[in-house]
Amino acid sequence: TFTFPIWDIPSNLSPDLVTKWDDYLTRLQVHEDGHRDIAIQTACRIYEELFSLQEYQSCNDLEQAADETGERILDIYREKHSEYDKDTGHGLTQGAFFP
Repeated sequence: TFTFPIWDIPSNLSPDLVTKWDDYLTRLQVHEDGHRDIAIQTACRIYEELFSLQEYQSCNDLEQAADETGERILDIYREKHSEYDKDTGHGLTQGAFFP
């Protein structure tokens, strides 16, 4: 779920500024879709690795292995989110700025 800014645009506003706002929201969506894609990759990777865990002697051992696996993968993908923001200037290079 994305939460985007909402602007109650005054009726006397310049059409050019309204167009810039609409363009900003479109480009912001593109940027956030990149984060969504990374999150989906994260979930898929966690699923794959948890599904392939071997049998354990106890539920506690399995729980610990699952937690460690999930955290390891989350750390990797947290870094991917950071790299994505760095590479895009938090969306600036994708045009996600206003005005």
